[in-house]
Amino acid sequence: MVGKLCARLSRRKVARSTLGGGMARWTGVVLVVLAMALTVGAIAGCGGGGLSASSTCKDFSEASPEEQHEVISSLSSKYDTPDYTTPLGEPEVGYYCASSPETTLEEFFQQAQESGEAGG
Repeated sequence: MVGKLCARLSRRKVARSTLGGGMARWTGVVLVVLAMALTVGAIAGCGGGGLSASSTCKDFSEASPEEQHEVISSLSSKYDTPDYTTPLGEPEVGYYCASSPETTLEEFFQQAQESGEAGG
């Protein structure tokens, strides 16, 4: 009698551990898939964001006003062209870029710096 009871309990433990192991495997699979999705999302987020000196005027024109402001502030500081950080000067970058979409922002700020040095 006791032997039969122990055998039943053992079978239940085996069944539970097998079921629990299966759930653990599914949980692991779900976590791996979720981690992969988050990684792909993070990589895609990184690729689309942020302007730099190597960005073209076309990139600049398609960026958000916040991104445009950030890159103008950064490059104006780097190329010592503070006039472009003023409320009247900042739109000048957009005006120029509208007619020269292939020019890089670096080229624009280098030209601005050189013309400022020549005039000063």
